[in-house]
Amino acid sequence: MNPALAAIAAVIAAAAVSCSGSGDSSTAVPRRDAYPRVNLYDTAYVSAPNLPVNLAINSSASVSVDEKSSGTHWINISYPRYNATVRLTLQSLSGDSLRRAIDNRRQRASLDIGGNTTELIELTSPAGVTSLLMLTPAAAVTPLHIIATDSARFILSGVAEFSTPDIEANAPALAAIYADLLRAAKTLSPAKP
Repeated sequence: MNPALAAIAAVIAAAAVSCSGSGDSSTAVPRRDAYPRVNLYDTAYVSAPNLPVNLAINSSASVSVDEKSSGTHWINISYPRYNATVRLTLQSLSGDSLRRAIDNRRQRASLDIGGNTTELIELTSPAGVTSLLMLTPAAAVTPLHIIATDSARFILSGVAEFSTPDIEANAPALAAIYADLLRAAKTLSPAKP
């Protein structure tokens, strides 16, 4: 056999053996999971329709509003590209009922967070609406909570919910939804009659 062909055959055989996976499994190193890049929605906003408050939502998201009872609205903001939905409840309340509702929502958020590290941001919009955003990346299904109130007439509360609880894969979408809710909190105001 030609020595050059024998050398080529030896290299091909060595490559085939090294790629066959028949090597010592104790030296195998798993590859990191790779996630496809999420094509994020543009940061353009519109006001959610048919609500007694001005609530900015991402114009690329879809929104449904159900009036469950007089003064109570369920708002679902769907982000299909992210496999996520922001589920909000808007209640018209005042006095002791409003204070109890705020305490209840804070307690429920605390239970969802479950002792995980949480970033809290509290801010007040120019219209006097105070919002608390709670970002908990380790809470894979509901990593983001919001509680907002004007302390007189309403409370808006809810969560961002991911259909797939994969913290790393959801991280870019979570950051985008957080930015959307932060924008909503900064501009939240009672609607003008």
